[in-house]
Amino acid sequence: MKKRVLTLILSCVMLFALFVVTACQDGESEETKNTEVKVDDGYPDYLRDKTYDGATVRLLVATEALSTYFQEEDSEDNVEVAVYNRNLKVMERHKVELEYVPSDGPTVMNNTMLALVQGGDQTYDIFSPSYWWQTGNAGIATNLANIEVFDFSQPWWFQGWNDALTYADGSMYYCTGAATRLAFTGTAVIFMNKTVFNDVSNGYLGASVEDIHHLVLEGGWTKDVMLEYVKLFGSDLDYNNVLDENDAYGHITAMGAETKQLAGWGVTLSYEEYSGNYEWNFFTNGFLEKYEAYGKLLKNNNSTLVNDWLEWPYEAFSNNRVLFLSGPLNAYGTLRKGEAEYTILPLTKYDEKQSEYISMSYGAILTGIPGCLIEVDRAAVILEAMNYEDYQSVIPEIKETTLKNKVANDEGTKKMLDLIYTTTTTDFAYIHNERLKLWSAVMTGTNPNITSAYFKNEEMYNQLLNDVMNDES
Repeated sequence: MKKRVLTLILSCVMLFALFVVTACQDGESEETKNTEVKVDDGYPDYLRDKTYDGATVRLLVATEALSTYFQEEDSEDNVEVAVYNRNLKVMERHKVELEYVPSDGPTVMNNTMLALVQGGDQTYDIFSPSYWWQTGNAGIATNLANIEVFDFSQPWWFQGWNDALTYADGSMYYCTGAATRLAFTGTAVIFMNKTVFNDVSNGYLGASVEDIHHLVLEGGWTKDVMLEYVKLFGSDLDYNNVLDENDAYGHITAMGAETKQLAGWGVTLSYEEYSGNYEWNFFTNGFLEKYEAYGKLLKNNNSTLVNDWLEWPYEAFSNNRVLFLSGPLNAYGTLRKGEAEYTILPLTKYDEKQSEYISMSYGAILTGIPGCLIEVDRAAVILEAMNYEDYQSVIPEIKETTLKNKVANDEGTKKMLDLIYTTTTTDFAYIHNERLKLWSAVMTGTNPNITSAYFKNEEMYNQLLNDVMNDES
């Protein structure tokens, strides 16, 4: 890893007492240390009897992720209550105290992490940055592949993300799972307006919402099926000859979702190694076929792509002027405020030959262990325990909260959410897009001259890939 001259002293650490956020309540420490806690039958054997005499496990957390870790005892929100109880269970089972310290922005957090590790400082047991902060790897975080405690095959870990976080030599410096949840709640999905669908389908194709759910589960939810319905709905309601926020649409692709559908069709930005040199090798006829097909879907007369974080697509959907809306799963919070009844579907397959659905995520909060830490196994046990308990108690509550109000009694949507959870993934090039510059350039489906644009910059893309692979930072 390239050495950097630090310009930031550890102000965050020195001011720890002012900023620390603890998951414990006053007076709980002795109880946590001394109370025998019943462990459920499904608790992993490799985590049982791992106790640490009331030791403090401290996490340095991206400020934007703090709420995924810490909640107050008196919250009335079901998900927040589940997070609070998760922390209590982890502390009681393993006889630890959990403390969370927020860190603002990538520059501050990166410099803090580097300084801690270079100084051998044991203040923190776990680092938890946002993926897009491009935090350092080798030299800052421990290689998780060398820690036996972790079992990344378990369902509380997002395997697609963790596979993409693994380098070609097998090293892995960060992971993500149920405890940070954004990889699931930020997954790109397709919201389908039930009212509009019933109007369209009853008049033309005769299918019900339940039929669509069944089709998904049978593996038949493809781009061509979706396009059949998209073509049936949409109009220039204000007759100004421009499709805008006042009109009706068969399909709106919201900001961020435009780079996820190609991944849902199995496109991965793969690379290969030649004698220590790395080169991208994804740009094939198969890639071009899917790229062009996606462009046609986006340019359908009843479709539009919104290239900004605007509210009007969600308002139009809630006012029954949109049939399909591609966006992040956590947009349900906005849609629940409207009047539309809807269901949630995974991204389509390319065709029925595609074996599995692929649910591409907008992002994730990562977790890593400082490279200088002495108590590595303790940190790993606590991470594994947090992700296990989140999977058992918080993720189910998120699914139920997602389904409240407009889709509360929809058993089909519950099955859709289970499917989306198990297929959530990402891509190495997406995780490192800030440095590689490739994902955002080739995954939108909107450039009619994509071939010339790619090969014009191919040498640069390959050099950036080698920069990332060679220093792993």
